[in-house]
Amino acid sequence: SDVILKGLLAAIGVDAETQDVIADSLLDWRDPDDLHRLNGAENDYYHSLDRPYDCKNGNLDSTEELLLVRGVTREIFYGNGEKPGLRDYVTVFSDSDRININTAAREVLLSLPGMDEDTADAVIEYRKNKQIKNSAELQDALGGLYAGISGYVTFSAGNTYRVIARRKGKAFGIEATIQINGNDFTIRKWKETVKQIEKKHEES
Repeated sequence: SDVILKGLLAAIGVDAETQDVIADSLLDWRDPDDLHRLNGAENDYYHSLDRPYDCKNGNLDSTEELLLVRGVTREIFYGNGEKPGLRDYVTVFSDSDRININTAAREVLLSLPGMDEDTADAVIEYRKNKQIKNSAELQDALGGLYAGISGYVTFSAGNTYRVIARRKGKAFGIEATIQINGNDFTIRKWKETVKQIEKKHEES
């Protein structure tokens, strides 16, 4: 939802104005019409760019497609040395629009309505001892925030996982998105990465 998206953008340090632009523009990117929302964008915006392209008017096929959406910069998508990027927390392969309260990263927990840092940390601490399996346990973990958050979360694991493997001390790594169906699995995405290593040269 746009509520969760704005919350996630806020959690990774994106300002409120840009949050509104990205949220509205993503809705416009996915809907079938040519009418843009208050802070959104349709073909009239994308055709005015130095390198014009069409507004898709359809669902995303990959997370990288977000880079085409108005407002999403490379820094917002990939992050930088100090802050994580949007790509670390979103997927196009999930069948659910709810957040798994048992596995969500701190930034994802902070995207929930009304969630503050202390409560997010309390949830993380709570689930170290046991998984949250039902509404009663969720209410125990969230306290007064339960009513506003319960509609956005789930207790059960999905069937889509992002796996990151990097050898210690090596720049090379692999990122894979895997979908599990019973005893079978499907690799939905495979990416080999090379971490950029800066070399410092001493002046002679």
